[in-house]
This record gives sequence, structure tokens and C-alpha cells, in this order.
Amino acid sequence: MSAAKDVKIQLFHIASRVVAPIVAAAASKITVAIDPTVQDAQLRQLNLFAFEEMEVHYNALKLAFEDNTANEWPDPVVPAAAAAVNPVTAPVSPSVPPAASIPSPGSNLSSIVSAVAQGAAAVAPVIAAIH
Repeated sequence: MSAAKDVKIQLFHIASRVVAPIVAAAASKITVAIDPTVQDAQLRQLNLFAFEEMEVHYNALKLAFEDNTANEWPDPVVPAAAAAVNPVTAPVSPSVPPAASIPSPGSNLSSIVSAVAQGAAAVAPVIAAIH
């Protein structure tokens, strides 16, 4: 993959992260029936809104990335070690542990139940505060 494609993917990712809560807030204000033909006017408006928001944010990020003037969009200071790693093309470490380290079912059930109970007790105040 070319460097330009890497940058494009990263800009799309950033723009989608910015747009997601905006679109979610707009979507929460309407009730839309599931319609595979997309004939519902509110759904069409929401889709157009999401597309336009994404386009605006992507283009702003693209302009900021391409601008070489220090006045409008100064380049961020990136440490050399961070600049050497490309998060898009960097190898991903396996998230699944090796099979030898996975315990057989029920081998340590009491410690698992204890850990779950401790975790539940730790998050209970947070959940209570949210509700």
C-alpha cells in the first residue's frame, strides 16, 4: 500500500471518529423504521447528513495534512520513535494467547468467579452513578 493510501485511511478513521457522535445525536432525535429500499425521508436525510459531515471533516483534515505553511496549520511535533511506527502497516501482535497458556475449562473456576466478583464490585459505583 502506498503512503498516500495510508494517510487517506488514517484521515478517514479520524474523520469517522469525529462524525460518529454527531450523527448518533442526530439519529437519536428521530424514529426510523428499517427500510431496505431507503424510502423513508427521515432515513434519507440522516444518511445525507452523515455523508456531508464525513465529507466536511475529511476535507478539513486533508487540507491540514497537505498545508505546508506554518501559519495556518502548523505541523505537530512527533518524537522520532513514534514517527517510525506506522499504525496502519505495523504488524499486529496476536491478541489471543498461545494455546498452552489457555487453561482447560473449569481448571481454575473458583479464581475466575472471584475475579469476576471483584470486578463487578469495582464497577458497581460507576454504574450506579451513570443511572
